[in-house]
Amino acid sequence: MQRTKGNLDGHYLSFRLSELTFGINTDNIHEIIGLGDVRWISRDATTGRDVFSFRGVQLPVVHLGITFGLRSCDFWGNASVIVVRPDRERMQSLIGIFADDILRVADINTDQIAPVPAAARPQTADFLLGVGKASDGKTIALLDTRKVGERFLETV
Repeated sequence: MQRTKGNLDGHYLSFRLSELTFGINTDNIHEIIGLGDVRWISRDATTGRDVFSFRGVQLPVVHLGITFGLRSCDFWGNASVIVVRPDRERMQSLIGIFADDILRVADINTDQIAPVPAAARPQTADFLLGVGKASDGKTIALLDTRKVGERFLETV
C-alpha cells in the first residue's frame, strides 16, 4: 500500500547520512546489520550501488548519500546497513541502505509531517515522503522506501 498524507503516522528509525537525519518507517525494516557481518560481492562507488552476501543471500545495498549528493558513507565509524522491504505488500525483495549512524526510533504523527520543501535537491526530494518533526523538535527527512526499491532494485 502506498503511503499517503493520511496514513504516515508511525515509528521511524532515524539515522544519519553525512550531516542530515533521515527516517524509515519501522514497519518496512527487516533488520539492521553491521558491516563486519557482510561479504562484498561488488562495489560501485560512482553509482552508490553495491551487492553484499549476507547469510548466503545476495543483497543489493545503496549509498543514498551518493545519490543525494552528500559525501559517501563513513565505513569505519558506526556505519550499518538497514535492510528494508521497500513495499511490504507488493515487493518480496529486500534492499540495504547504508547509514553512517543509527540514531533512535521517533514516533511521528501525520500532523507533524510537512511536505518536502521546494528548495530540496531534486535527487533527494524524489525519495522523500515529507519532513517530520520528532517530539524533541529534531527534523527528520522521511524516506519513501517504495520509491527507493523501484529505483534501485530494477538497476542492480
